[in-house]
Amino acid sequence: MRRSAWFAVLITALALTGCQPKAPSVRAPRAKYIQSVVSLSPSTTEIAMVFVKSFQLRGRTAADDYPVSNVDTVEIVASVKPNYERLAAIKPELVLYDAALFSPDELDKVKKTTGAIMFGFKANSIDEFITELYEFGSLTASEAGVNEYANRIIREAGAAKAEPITPVPKVAVILPGEGGRDYIAGTDSFVASAVKAAGGEPVGPGGNKFMAVNAESLVSMNPDVIIAAGTKENMKGVVALLSNPRYKTLNAIKNQRVHAIDEDVLVRKGARVDQLIKALFQSLSNTSGGGS
Repeated sequence: MRRSAWFAVLITALALTGCQPKAPSVRAPRAKYIQSVVSLSPSTTEIAMVFVKSFQLRGRTAADDYPVSNVDTVEIVASVKPNYERLAAIKPELVLYDAALFSPDELDKVKKTTGAIMFGFKANSIDEFITELYEFGSLTASEAGVNEYANRIIREAGAAKAEPITPVPKVAVILPGEGGRDYIAGTDSFVASAVKAAGGEPVGPGGNKFMAVNAESLVSMNPDVIIAAGTKENMKGVVALLSNPRYKTLNAIKNQRVHAIDEDVLVRKGARVDQLIKALFQSLSNTSGGGS
């Protein structure tokens, strides 16, 4: 795709999602095509393996589990911490990471160990994520795959906007914890931005992370809908929320509007953000109770 056409697509896409971007910077022509890449987070592994055909993924984390069909063929180079010895041996040209998972010191050590280009996804909103996808596509010569993915995200957000939910439901996104120690998404987080894109009003503390929530504060928020991490195969967290006596006065509990979304889809800025927005919209539009 010619440069002028590519950035025209970018401006159009960002306008559709509602943000007002600064004029995009024009990259210099590629000196070479990146061939060897390592991913240090499950979300960036998803993006690299699903949408990019221009390079070989040489390393991943122990937590990576998607796409199921071929992620196991890639060497593990990080668990809780990066394996610097393996990174030095691989010498990747590019290291991908989720910025929320690493300290500046850790990233600096990875950079010094590998000498690689470092690309981190830092987005706390859908619009920022789309911008980073385009930057990633330009860097890795994967514009076509990334553009197709960005358009899917934009379409799902547009579909939700075309059928607004009235009244707008207050939504708490919760990761159920052991012994009733639950965590709620901050209102400045990426998943909160996805809730907004799906037509809901996120409630919770300020901040861009999941934080511990106590019953009193959740009762004061009184969400109309609770989105909880869970699957059809494992609904323990949803059941625990529904049966917690401290939550019995919540509108979401009284009206049985607690819905489950797969935790990996819910918390990762990976290759399934379009699915997240769609699942959230379906959950918020669904007036019946229980998990979904």
